Amino acid sequence: MKTRILICCLLLCFAICGCASKNAISSTEPTEGMLDDIFTQEPSDEAEKLPPSYFSHSLETPQMTYNGEELRVPVVCSGNIGAKVAYLLVLDGRPQPYKLSEEGEYSYMHTITMQKGRTTFDFIFQPVVGSVGETLELCVVNINDPEHRVSKNGVAGSKHTSGSIPIVATIEFLADSSAANLPAMDEGILSISAEYADVTANEIDGWSEEDLRNRSEYTIAVNGRDNLSTYWGISTAEPINIHLELWGNPDAEFGLLFFQDGKPIAAKEADTLLLHNEQGKKLIADIQIEGLKKDEESVLYVLLVYRNIYEMSFDGIPWFADAMTYYLIPQAQP
Repeated sequence: MKTRILICCLLLCFAICGCASKNAISSTEPTEGMLDDIFTQEPSDEAEKLPPSYFSHSLETPQMTYNGEELRVPVVCSGNIGAKVAYLLVLDGRPQPYKLSEEGEYSYMHTITMQKGRTTFDFIFQPVVGSVGETLELCVVNINDPEHRVSKNGVAGSKHTSGSIPIVATIEFLADSSAANLPAMDEGILSISAEYADVTANEIDGWSEEDLRNRSEYTIAVNGRDNLSTYWGISTAEPINIHLELWGNPDAEFGLLFFQDGKPIAAKEADTLLLHNEQGKKLIADIQIEGLKKDEESVLYVLLVYRNIYEMSFDGIPWFADAMTYYLIPQAQP
């Protein structure tokens, strides 16, 4: 089935996911207010005692209202001095450009440098979507070590976004969104096809009744291969094929987003893929994107993000988002 079918059953737009043979989206018994506790947990202020890989962040205001003015979202970060972290924002499953100061320029990804102790960065933006009366979810996703390149720094020991700590806020809309003159997105999605198939017994083997209500899993493959973060021999002339399978909780709504070199890739008809599961079914989607624009290494970020985490009743700690990094290299593997 082509794009229009996906629009009917999932509401198409466009964007990510992780890699693995099976990627679980699950959880444990929450206490009252657990979501708020997770999103507002204070980062450490003792930078001199941090281990090399330490990084944490939190939102000062996890519940916000939009009245037509630019929103200012303070994010408190803590990490090793000099460490660089990039940020991607996702609003209701859609890529959200932002700036770091009133005079700054809008971009879909900014890289920040950790300072001593805790540092607060303001993410400023006009929402790309939202109408009066709606309450939408904003997901803030960090990308660790965004300047790493395999051709310069060697093959990564693990996917750098495996350390992502997504945090989520809600935005109540007292006015319609008025985003305008935002950065363009590359119309790099060449085709989308999707269909539902029955979930096999093997795919839910060992699931409890609680799992069937709350759990989701997915797999993703790039050019027919999964569990890899580095892909050699990617051509500028041939497209890149992404294969996604998603099953589980029928109440879960997701946004799937693709960012290449920090810029979102859009379809000609839409800019976001909005997905959902169906009871007892598995979503199978194939997305074809343009090959490399230049004969040099490129980095592809794929994000799979919940759109309705606050609407669902979890019997455990919820999975908020997954972010994976893929290094696309034109040269043959040495």
